[in-house]
Order: sequence, then structure tokens, then C-alpha cells
Amino acid sequence: INCNNSLENDSKFCTKCGEKVQHKTQEDKKIKLEIKTKDINDIKNHIEFLGYSTEFDESEKDRITLIGRHSDKPNLICSSSKEGIVFLTSSWTGLKEINSIEQYKVLNKLHANSIFSQFVIKDDYDLNIHSTFIGEYDKNRFGKFLDIFLVDINRALNDESFKNLFIK
Repeated sequence: INCNNSLENDSKFCTKCGEKVQHKTQEDKKIKLEIKTKDINDIKNHIEFLGYSTEFDESEKDRITLIGRHSDKPNLICSSSKEGIVFLTSSWTGLKEINSIEQYKVLNKLHANSIFSQFVIKDDYDLNIHSTFIGEYDKNRFGKFLDIFLVDINRALNDESFKNLFIK
């Protein structure tokens, strides 16, 4: 429902906005879960081929989260939502406290020059780099997407001003 109005289970139309209600069947939910599981398994195979070790985090019921660890590359967290969107995150801990104009200028520069990534400093001074892959898994498309994501990350981490201002 567009208006987020709560309805009785057998309602055919919304009493607030008049939109027709489409009830999802258990079969619809099962098909979505199968598609989501297939895509995340394809991504798991893809990043394992690149040398990552992988594990699943099944603590959240509405998403599947895959953690990829690599000794020479940034670790990846791939989360597939119930809509089939894959969120890629790479994370670093132990940054310096953010409190200077120079640091904000460097973050703005990273944002302006990145292609697929969003750089976020959390309250505990961890750096998270996020990107979103939309659509069903396709080897070539996901491979190009992942390559650009990793290039963005490496460019940021090898930036001298970033290293000097952020890394302890």
C-alpha cells in the first residue's frame, strides 16, 4: 500500500487511499527467497574464485549476508535484501578521530572522485565503504562492478592525504 495504512487481512482496497490490495502468497515469498539465495550463492562462488574465503551470517531473517575475507584485498560484506539488491560494504576500524576541516575536505574529495562507492565514517571512527549492485547476478556485470568498487577502495586507502589524516 502506498499510504502505509494498516488493513484487515481480507481487504481488497485501502480504506484511506483506495488502492487495490495485492496479497502475496506463500509461493510468491518462496520464489523471491529462492531468487535472492541463487544470486547470493552466485556471488559467493564469484568472490571465492577471486581468492576470498566466505561465510554466511544468518542472523537477520529478511536478508542473506555473505562475508568475504582476503589476506591481500579489502574484506567484503555482501548483503542481499528481500528485493534482490546486493549491498557491498568494506570496513576498516581504528581511524583517527574526525575533527578537522582538512579531514572533511579529503572525505569530500573521495566522494567526488569515486565512481561506485560511498565513504562513511561512523561514530566509532570506523570507515565503511558502501556500494549497491542492482539486478540479478550476471558474471560479467558483477565482475566489472566489483572491480570498480575495489579500485575505488584502493585509491582511497592509497591517497597520502587520507593516510596522513585518518589512519592511526
